[in-house]
Parts: sequence; C-alpha cells; structure tokens
Amino acid sequence: MSGLTGCLNLGYQPIAFIPLHLYMPLHDDGYVKYASQWTKTALLKEDFEELIVYRNKLAGLNLIGIYPDQIGYGNISQRIKQTTQFIISGTQTGQHKIALPEHFCKVTDVNIAQNKLLCEGPVQASSEAMTHAAIYLADTNVNTVIHIHHHELWQQLKNIVTTTDITITYGTPEMANAMFDAVKAIEKNKLPKIIITAGHQEGVFTFGSSMKDAYETLMMFYHEHQ
Repeated sequence: MSGLTGCLNLGYQPIAFIPLHLYMPLHDDGYVKYASQWTKTALLKEDFEELIVYRNKLAGLNLIGIYPDQIGYGNISQRIKQTTQFIISGTQTGQHKIALPEHFCKVTDVNIAQNKLLCEGPVQASSEAMTHAAIYLADTNVNTVIHIHHHELWQQLKNIVTTTDITITYGTPEMANAMFDAVKAIEKNKLPKIIITAGHQEGVFTFGSSMKDAYETLMMFYHEHQ
C-alpha cells in the first residue's frame, strides 16, 4: 500500500459526485473512471500559454490525438505553482489539432482513496487526471506531466524503463498508487523520468521540473526508437 491515501485535503467533506460514464465501450481509452464533480466556468484565469504550445507540439506528432473510433488519447498538465492543483487538457479534446484555452480544466481537489476528483473550467478534466495528481504528490519538484500514446515506443520500452504492472488499468486508484510508487523509485534511484503503463496499451508518461524537461525526456526516447 503506498502512502497516497489522504495526501490531498485530509479534511475533505463528502459531497454529491457524478459518474461521468455508466457503461464502458470495448475501446476503453479516453473514458473517465473516477467520480467527478465538475464546476463549469468560463476560461481559466491562470496563465498556461506554454502548456498549450507543448500540447499542440505533441498533437502535431500524433502523440496526443483521436483514434478512428473517435476515442481521444493523450493528455498534458502543469502544476499551479506551490499548490497541489494543476491545469490539464480536457477529456475528449484529442480531436483538436490546435488546442485553445477552452480545452483545458483546473483540478482543484483529488481523493484517490475514494476515486473522486473536483475540477473547474470550460471542459471536464482528462480521464488520466487522477494519475497526474499522483505524480505531483510523489515529487514536489515535478511541475509538468505528459502522457502520450505511441505503440512502437510502448512496446520497445516496456519492462526496459520503469513499467507499471500489466494488471493495472488506466485512470484507476490502482494506477494512481502504482504511479506514486514508480515516481518515488525513479527519484530514489536517479532513473530516467519516463514510465510505461503495461496495462494501458500504448501509454507512455514523462514528467519533469519544467515543460521543457518533460518534453525533452520524451523526445530523447522518441527519436531513439523511430
């Protein structure tokens, strides 16, 4: 059991949460598995122009995008300085090659043990928002998390770099706990800041102290395995 339970807002009060999807299609990717309370608001007030630039770079490489069955994949986030809150690309926004501010959301609170998340903005948070939260919790020096899909990179790096167990699926408390432990191990052993999710096909995560760091880590492995 990792130390995630209660790490965010220990005084959290139960409120009414809304399950976003009542069924799961055969293609699992892109669907939110946590209970979410989304407060729909106008555009976020925070400055996240750099986040949009890097998101669109990744979309240009088809590392963030949408499958033929219209299920989106990939996401990117940025910590709001000196907080546990972060801005993340919204769920089902992969179809936009050029993302705009209205395609992003702010995660304000997460309770991983209860599989619940609070967010606000023009769109709801990505299906991987819980996983991003776990990475930020594991290392206070992390300010950016990137999650992309790339089949060849995933296949070639699986069990070569840090890899989560094949039984753990995306967007779940189990994945959040696994990611928390993986980031701690990477930090302790000075390993590359990249994680392969064996149980989430094509899933690759990188993270770093800045947008540039996380992106350059990804690009180093991406270009090596082209």
